[in-house]
Amino acid sequence: MSKAQILAGDFFFSMAIFLLVLGISMVMFNYVAIQVRNNQEEDFMHIVSLTTADLLLKTEGYPKDWNESNVKSIGLATNDLLNESKVVRFVNMSYDTAKSGLKINQYDFLITFNDINGTALNLSGINMSIGIDPVVESQVVKIHRSTIIDNGTRRIPTIISIVLWRRL
Repeated sequence: MSKAQILAGDFFFSMAIFLLVLGISMVMFNYVAIQVRNNQEEDFMHIVSLTTADLLLKTEGYPKDWNESNVKSIGLATNDLLNESKVVRFVNMSYDTAKSGLKINQYDFLITFNDINGTALNLSGINMSIGIDPVVESQVVKIHRSTIIDNGTRRIPTIISIVLWRRL
């Protein structure tokens, strides 16, 4: 009888070790899966931010002379330069309208226009920024593009910063 009791104790001990290893493996698998999903999401956010920059800097938008009430797609360019009046219209529009016009409804954003020294650009008495600052617990992608704002009489070298983010 003593042999059977020893085997039962060995069985329970080995089963406990097996379950412990299985539990640790499941936790590690879950952690790796979350990291892969976050990396894929960050890669996608980077693509969306580049596409958004191209939309803003290379197109006129739709309709060509859009405003907040009729905009389908936001574009700020006219003849390969940013149109100052469109930039001012853009930063003055509501956040939700801008988000819809940029086709980035799944993310929050912050877009700022700075001079070449990094100082916030101020046109027509308005700080050239639109959007919401990222919250602490968020995944953030930020890109910068150099461009020129033209108002017909002068050209302003500008750096546009596009920050896309989502809450974790």
